[in-house]
Amino acid sequence: MEITVNVNVSAPELSSALNNLALAMGGRAITSAESTKDEAKKATNSKADKKEKEKPQKDPEPEKTDEPVVITLEEVRGKLAELTRAGKPVKELINKFGASKLSEIPPEKFAEVLKEAEGL
Repeated sequence: MEITVNVNVSAPELSSALNNLALAMGGRAITSAESTKDEAKKATNSKADKKEKEKPQKDPEPEKTDEPVVITLEEVRGKLAELTRAGKPVKELINKFGASKLSEIPPEKFAEVLKEAEGL
């Protein structure tokens, strides 16, 4: 539903205040015959500034540490399950690490398994 309200004001400061109020309430800028292009530009810029401030800020990049990344069995299992559903030769990959099933591969080899899995 659209509602149009026409108000004629001969006080520029009041007109500006009403315009700011309308913008703050999420409405459109008030236009009048006496408003200048600069007032309309200010109103548009203030709304754009408000939207810019509302944008979520990106989190800073996490600090890199020398600690090794720990890869869990569940992460490897999930990745290999995706590949299995895609018809990739996951069993051959597991056999390549000298195991007949994923749980037989030692945790220190999980990074290698994931790297090899990316190549499938």
